[in-house]
Amino acid sequence: MHYNLWFNNNLVEGIEQIMEDTGKKRNTVVREAVEKYIEEWKGSSWPEEIKNFKGIEGFSEGDRFENYRMGLTPSRENIFGEKK
Repeated sequence: MHYNLWFNNNLVEGIEQIMEDTGKKRNTVVREAVEKYIEEWKGSSWPEEIKNFKGIEGFSEGDRFENYRMGLTPSRENIFGEKK
């Protein structure tokens, strides 16, 4: 399939530099860039395993991380250096 694309001067300069550095033709550089973009785009969503995660068997709400902090006392040191 053929497309007519218009690029701004910065993109044209970048494509020409890649062509010069790699010896590849313009169409190859643009095609590879689009292929890479599509691959990154596909990988940008959460995997199905994460989307369909139902929890850990035998893990109860009482085991939540926050519950382990309940008995801790706050630090007396002001780590941010601000006046209390």
